[in-house]
Amino acid sequence: MTVREGDPQEGFFTFIHHDWPIEWSGNIAERLEFIASNKPKHERATRNRCIVYVPEALLPAPFIEAERVYSEARRVHFDQLLSIALALVPDAPWSQMETCLVFAR
Repeated sequence: MTVREGDPQEGFFTFIHHDWPIEWSGNIAERLEFIASNKPKHERATRNRCIVYVPEALLPAPFIEAERVYSEARRVHFDQLLSIALALVPDAPWSQMETCLVFAR
């Protein structure tokens, strides 16, 4: 299985990252695009196959609530946390436009 046309693009999904079984995505299409553009070719098919939408009814309610609280805290405090991180690592290749670290190729 994988994310199919017609599946929700926001919600909980399996194996968005290789080290966590289920997590929230606000836009799974962005992650799939990132995999297609940036992950090693030999990993792409497996990564895509392992990403599946998870209906909330299958998940423990405390997990869903904890994920929402965590996501909200990250959103609310992002600018403050970024300022701290960049003060500690002033030469970090942070891109304000892409809102992530950007690595030279």
